[in-house]
Amino acid sequence: MAPGAMILGKWNLFGVFGGALVFGFADALQIKLQISGGRVPYQILGMMLG
Repeated sequence: MAPGAMILGKWNLFGVFGGALVFGFADALQIKLQISGGRVPYQILGMMLG
């Protein structure tokens, strides 16, 4: 995930921080959906992260 965050942040410190937040939020959302059994399959977010 780190290289993805660096590319997403355009090699800028604050951009990389924002990219890491996006990846972390998506990962936490995937886990939350998996636990709660939401209507949206959690595999969709896993596919985007993986």
